[in-house]
Amino acid sequence: RPRPPHVFVGGGGGGGIFKHGQFPHASMQGTFKYWGDGPSKDDYHSPINPTDYLQLRVYPQLAFYQGRMPRYSNLRTFFEASFTLFALSGTVFSTLDSQEWAAVVTAVAAGLTAWAEFSGTEKKLYRYSESASQVGSAVMWWNSLAEVDKASTVQISRLVETCETIFQTEGQSWSSATVLSKLSSGEGNDEEDG
Repeated sequence: RPRPPHVFVGGGGGGGIFKHGQFPHASMQGTFKYWGDGPSKDDYHSPINPTDYLQLRVYPQLAFYQGRMPRYSNLRTFFEASFTLFALSGTVFSTLDSQEWAAVVTAVAAGLTAWAEFSGTEKKLYRYSESASQVGSAVMWWNSLAEVDKASTVQISRLVETCETIFQTEGQSWSSATVLSKLSSGEGNDEEDG
């Protein structure tokens, strides 16, 4: 019985052999979708031009960094305001001879200080803002080039290497902060336990 040409029959009979996503009716996002009429999609294998690289890799990463900064900035502001409030409260309670309340305020302030240090809000905010600034500088440099220079493989390589170095450095900073956090909390001490 006849089959539609896009149906895989197997073993070489009838239709053709299709790999994931490479025929018009594929349900997977393979290379065919990249060549389609819609917006560019990264298949992580095909070479792309610098404009697509900026659209698919750099701008989303820059948006990620910029999206994280307000959260950590607000958290830092909360910590600083809380520290100021607790310091003033402790002073007021000490002046009013309410040592019990001064002790409670001091204990809460110490706990909040420990939490602020453990969460690494200041370091994360610095890391994200530094990465966003560096990526922004790389994009501004690229946009300032003439079209002839943008066609140069040397300049394209410089753009990619600069951006990927920034991404890698930020990723390694995040990884090392996670490892240090686990080591300081005792999760990574398997050799000492046994």
